[in-house]
Amino acid sequence: MNTAFKRWGSNFVVTKVQQFWKRSFQERKVLKYTKCHAIYSAYDYDVANIRNAFADHKYLQSHVYTIYFCSRQAVRLLSISKNRCWNCNAVVTERDLVCMSCGSVQEPRQTLNYFEIFKETPHFEIDTRNLTVKFRRLQNLLHPDKIASRPEKERAYSAEQSALVNKAYQTLLRPIDRGLYLLELHSKPLSEDEIQLPSDFLANIMEVNELLDECNSADILESIRHVNDAKIQILFSDVSLAFKEKNIDKARESLCKLKYYINIDEKIRELEEELGVSRDD
Repeated sequence: MNTAFKRWGSNFVVTKVQQFWKRSFQERKVLKYTKCHAIYSAYDYDVANIRNAFADHKYLQSHVYTIYFCSRQAVRLLSISKNRCWNCNAVVTERDLVCMSCGSVQEPRQTLNYFEIFKETPHFEIDTRNLTVKFRRLQNLLHPDKIASRPEKERAYSAEQSALVNKAYQTLLRPIDRGLYLLELHSKPLSEDEIQLPSDFLANIMEVNELLDECNSADILESIRHVNDAKIQILFSDVSLAFKEKNIDKARESLCKLKYYINIDEKIRELEEELGVSRDD
């Protein structure tokens, strides 16, 4: 059964939970007895010990490998079985914003982080096109027109879920905001003036800002932009590598530098608009 769980994942667990509720009273009673002892042995994965624990129960002994499976998965299985749709009582997972059985919007869960809302792995590098597709799909499910005739409670859930999904999308869409959010997930948020950057780095930033203040030429502005874009790309790579290596302190320093170059980029865009310069992106 362990092989089956690895092969089918959470769908396998949900199926087993649903099968459990369809059993007869006597079968359910035996299974509950098995699960109680399985949870007791949840941190003891020795099959021999489990067999000894049920020495006086021939039926349970003959199903020792089922018990062994439960000892590893019972806690998760029981946890999933407690999450049920408020409308149809179907099993839902914590990441389901909408019930897959009846389509009812579920109560927002404060334990979900922004990556979990979109069922994404918490990495600095993500596929933003795929993220946008998921965002539009979720917003379509939560659209007010779809639940206009639903109960007031569900309409309130929908408004909260929609606002949460939008905030999560805007945060994960921009690399700088995504990186800062990842720092929060690692309990190391980046505060203003917290990191002491090298003096030569700060001097360079001041020099570029002074050039921009005096810039009135599209050609000079374009050369500044190309240099700034190159530095942003380098820092993106540094941040990504730091998160992959779980070097959070390095990621914090690189993100701090990146914020300066992002501010310069925004200033360049304002000047481009004033000078009537257009860029491809």
